Amino acid sequence: MRNLYFINLLLFCLNSFSQIKITDLEFENRRSNIEEIALTKTDNALLKANLLLEYSIKSKSTSKIAKAQSTLAYVKIILVETIEADSLNNKSLAQNILLNDIGEITKNYFNSALICSRKSDYVKAITLFLKSIDLAKKTKNYLLIQKSYRGLANSYCDQRNYDNALKYALKALDFSKFKSTTSEKSYLLATIAEIYRLKGDYENANKNFEKAYSNFVRIKEEAGQAYVLTNWSLCFDNDYEKLMEMELKAQEIWDRIAPENLMSVTNLGNLGYTYFDYAKSDSLQNSIKKIRLKRSTKEFLGLSEQCYKRCLLIAKKKRNLDSTLFYSEWLSVLQSYKGDYKNAFLNLTLRNKINDSLYSQKNKNKIAAIENEKEIQIRDKKIEISKINLANKEKQKYYFITGLILLSVIGSLLFYQSSNRKKVNEKLSFLNNELDESNKAKTRFFSILNHDLRGPVANLIFFLQLQKESPEMLDEESTKRMQDKTMAGAENLLNSMEDILQWSKSQMQNFKPQPLNVAVSTLFNDIKNHFSSEEKIKISFENIENIIINTDENYLKTILRNLTGNAVNALKETENPIIIWKAYSEKNKNYLSITDNGPGAKSENFKALYDDKEVVGIKTGLGLHLIRDLAKAIECEIKVETKLNSGTTIKLVF
Repeated sequence: MRNLYFINLLLFCLNSFSQIKITDLEFENRRSNIEEIALTKTDNALLKANLLLEYSIKSKSTSKIAKAQSTLAYVKIILVETIEADSLNNKSLAQNILLNDIGEITKNYFNSALICSRKSDYVKAITLFLKSIDLAKKTKNYLLIQKSYRGLANSYCDQRNYDNALKYALKALDFSKFKSTTSEKSYLLATIAEIYRLKGDYENANKNFEKAYSNFVRIKEEAGQAYVLTNWSLCFDNDYEKLMEMELKAQEIWDRIAPENLMSVTNLGNLGYTYFDYAKSDSLQNSIKKIRLKRSTKEFLGLSEQCYKRCLLIAKKKRNLDSTLFYSEWLSVLQSYKGDYKNAFLNLTLRNKINDSLYSQKNKNKIAAIENEKEIQIRDKKIEISKINLANKEKQKYYFITGLILLSVIGSLLFYQSSNRKKVNEKLSFLNNELDESNKAKTRFFSILNHDLRGPVANLIFFLQLQKESPEMLDEESTKRMQDKTMAGAENLLNSMEDILQWSKSQMQNFKPQPLNVAVSTLFNDIKNHFSSEEKIKISFENIENIIINTDENYLKTILRNLTGNAVNALKETENPIIIWKAYSEKNKNYLSITDNGPGAKSENFKALYDDKEVVGIKTGLGLHLIRDLAKAIECEIKVETKLNSGTTIKLVF
């Protein structure tokens, strides 16, 4: 009934799916999804793989048909349906060879290698895994490289060659650094752990099994959990109760998600072996603490035989010779113990026949020949590369000698010209430097004249014209106020001219600052008098320590007046404007700071304080460049702290 439902669902989905057109990208995404879920949701993967093949046939795209056949073959391999898988994969490979699709041919070789592994044809499996690795390296398919190396490691493990198995498993782990998935890396760790167990290194085995199991639990991949438990349980042969618990837990998962998986067969065999050990040992039976695990000797023997027979049934059905060999041998031992010598002999005969075909010296020689052939190919390739490199080096030597001769001739001519030019260039360079410095000073001077005198003179002319041409517009009080402002503007203009004169002196080599001990209180009084007409702005001064600074008084007064003027202009649209001047000492340094509660600015707006190339200041005061040059002359460091909408603080450090 369940199969009938599945067939009807498949037919319905095929009919619906065939009507939908999908992009190439979506097609590849569906392939990847099928291969990802093949281990954990095999039935779902099989349904989707059949749908994909049906769509590909409808699309009449030979490339898509070959890809879909490869994907369906992979799912069939997981289901251990090796005959159908082999047929599908061979059709896909033939088409991909015609299309010269290296990436898909690589996947076909990988599928073929897995099929040979399932059939226990290790010689062919190893050959195909090596081919898959070579091609995957060319296309940089790092995930397929890892899977192929892991398959190679498992093949050597089955051949009892644990050193080679570990070598290839660790190579797979190295390639996981480039690209991998949590699932694939966890299977790698589990493979490495199993090899360590077989080599008797239980410490490394347990460490890697634990990492792999934790990863599978985290990503909720039950097939991976069962895979780890199947092998990990064998590390606890000194704790049979824990061993049996792990085997039962693994089998519960396998029976639920993939009862005919080869690892399910392996776990069943391990469980049969454990039951048999309990049947043979009264002390083991008495050591069982959990009631649900307790059985009589007869019951343990029955459970053991039941597991072995089920193993053989699946192994023969799937044509897996390796599993058939093991479980026919173990069943033979059990039957002999029970006194069933006839069936024991038959199973032992089967075991010996398979063993001769799988582990004969002939097979070992073939595998060794494959390895030797691979090493010879690598060696021949290295020799060929070395010959090419030697030939190239010989050519390079001749080119190098010819080049040296030409360079010598050219060098001699250039040296002759260079020696003549050098003398001329030195003279020109000296004159250019002098001219450049002169131009810089001139540019700064005219920039300041244009920027800092034009505005005040224009305002003064405006006031005088208003008084002359429209006196009727001004009453006595307004006239007096205008006169006061005109006088203050004239005084400020005079101070500005003095400041400019001070700056121009600082630019001349013969004028240098004259440092003296200057009381900060004197400087603060100068600012207070200079800005006495600013009625709307509150200017306060803090000088608790009565600081005295050794510097040029005129230079410093000019700096302070301009900083204050800049602050006054910045506060024109600020409610309750405040300017605070502070003088204090810290760590043997004297500080003067001005703080306003204005709108602040970006740090880039104060670039002229630090960059000598800036010659035009902001649109207030005499310009930041003047402050910069004067501060530099008296060895005063300037620091700015400003944020938009948070005001500005400028510190002078002496």
